[in-house]
Amino acid sequence: IADDNGRVKLRGINADLPWVNGRDTQGVVRISGGELWRMPLANVEANAQMNGYKVLVPRLTVEVLDGILAINDLQLNRGTQGWQWELTAGLTPISLEKLSKQLKWPTLTGSVSGVVPRLRYADNQMRVDGNVMFNVFGGNVIAQNLLMRDPLGAQPILRGDVRMRALDLNVLTRTYSFGNITGLIDVDVSGMELRNWKPVRFDARVASSP
Repeated sequence: IADDNGRVKLRGINADLPWVNGRDTQGVVRISGGELWRMPLANVEANAQMNGYKVLVPRLTVEVLDGILAINDLQLNRGTQGWQWELTAGLTPISLEKLSKQLKWPTLTGSVSGVVPRLRYADNQMRVDGNVMFNVFGGNVIAQNLLMRDPLGAQPILRGDVRMRALDLNVLTRTYSFGNITGLIDVDVSGMELRNWKPVRFDARVASSP
């Protein structure tokens, strides 16, 4: 399966989904590999509990580079407004060097890990209930009030606020050619808006950490 825009590519799909309307059934889906927004995926396996247009996947693990993305309590339901779903997720440490190479960013060092408390999709928009927390560049990053409209459309819009604390400048500035800086910084980004993953507006405050 491949999306024309290159956002989703899945290969080696093997599925057994016995669907009976109004009766509980058990299914399984296995995917040997693929890509999601240029991120490589491998060895995906999900056991599903189904009843009509309601689907529950208690746990789904995905190999992403050298880490694991664990998705828990994935619930899908088709209602009058179309498909809706929700999940929680956690990411074990992933090498920033491998991640930046895959996404064609400047080469970063260190690792990134994180937790998503509750992600919901309905009416063509995704919303995070609570704060998304990441550990990166020796500090921590908290993303709040995250909302994405038209996530699979040609021009997805992402809005939110980001709070970064105690980022290690030595790790961060190693990437760039202007020299090496040491110390820790705090960053607050409010009113952020991205359109098709490009920044349109935000207010930012940068200060040295206490």
